[in-house]
Amino acid sequence: MKRIITVFAGLSLAVGATIAGTSCSKEQDWNCKCTVNGNETTTVIRDKTRKEAKAECDKSGSVLGVDYNCNLQLF
Repeated sequence: MKRIITVFAGLSLAVGATIAGTSCSKEQDWNCKCTVNGNETTTVIRDKTRKEAKAECDKSGSVLGVDYNCNLQLF
């Protein structure tokens, strides 16, 4: 019985890791939320992988040398 539970837990962990890993590599819509001086703005980034969206969000978070606090979230 212990062996069955261990195998099931291992398979669940492997499937969960695979799903989490592939969801970041496919193109999706993302929210880029930036905060500066207490004011929050949200920009939608469409049809990008997580890596591309993160780069775009970080780029929009630095204008004229002022760094904003930006967070990326799945739309």
